[in-house]
Amino acid sequence: MKKLIYLFLALLIVACSSDDGNNDDGNQLFLEKYDGVVWESEGQEIAFQYTNIPNIFYNDSSQGCVIIPLEGTYFRPSGERLIFLIEEETENSLTRKRTFNFNADGSSESNLEVYTISSDGNTLTVAFSYGDTYVSTRTDNEVCTE
Repeated sequence: MKKLIYLFLALLIVACSSDDGNNDDGNQLFLEKYDGVVWESEGQEIAFQYTNIPNIFYNDSSQGCVIIPLEGTYFRPSGERLIFLIEEETENSLTRKRTFNFNADGSSESNLEVYTISSDGNTLTVAFSYGDTYVSTRTDNEVCTE
């Protein structure tokens, strides 16, 4: 009887143990998985990096280096206020809502931006709900170098 109890306890311990050393990258969400990766498209670069909150670092010849929060409020040089809110995040996509053009009567406009990574992880497509789409390729270039 004692051997049966020991056998039961041994089976119970083995069944309840877990492999704490297993680091499954398949469970990472978009911002964690692609943090620091740079995507380049015809003169502009986009990267997902962290400060206190996630930001998009954006660089092009007309605007220079711009840091836009993935969530939060951003003011364009023109004074226009933009508010960003992450709507959904999966392993290979991120959807955020952009609200802008705040009018005197309190009305505003909104659209969605959907960031999607290709199955091979080398292409970023940004599709806007108003119809524009931008495709960028993964690169080793740096963002916002001066």
